Amino acid sequence: MTQLLTYFVRLCLFQSGPQDAPASERLMLATGFLVVVSHVLTNNLYDTMYSRIVIAVSQVLVFGAVVYLVLKIKNLESRWVQTLTALYGAAALFQFASWPLVGLLGSGDGVEPTGLPQPLWLHLATGAWYLAVMSNILRHALDTTIGRGVAAAIFCQLSILFGLLLILSILGVGDSPA
Repeated sequence: MTQLLTYFVRLCLFQSGPQDAPASERLMLATGFLVVVSHVLTNNLYDTMYSRIVIAVSQVLVFGAVVYLVLKIKNLESRWVQTLTALYGAAALFQFASWPLVGLLGSGDGVEPTGLPQPLWLHLATGAWYLAVMSNILRHALDTTIGRGVAAAIFCQLSILFGLLLILSILGVGDSPA
């Protein structure tokens, strides 16, 4: 367990790549489950647990499918398990690491006058850092340049956003954030 945590920390510090992750479907599923749990615990935009769970599970499933398609384009789908394990593990680590900070640094009802969650700067910083980590992971997984890794990461994020919006509108979830 300590080795895995060390691996994910090193991954987030750009000292490891997805090729260093164990090629274990069980670990991929476990890290995906941790992303769902971390998202459910940190998503304070929705009041109901049902909405939080549906959003988290949908996001993880869409993310997995998009990463598979990106790898499939270059005939590298055999790297899917390690790549997704790295991405899920890093995402869970970011979510769990920022969770106490959001609680400590947030004030009042946790929403700024703009309607965005507090502290906005923390969300932006962790989001930018995770995008950089995701870009690095995809760069290694796709055997490409960092620029194409960034493009792949942005494509994944946009695809996840649109895919999630489509799924949630079909299911009727998330219409009224808290």
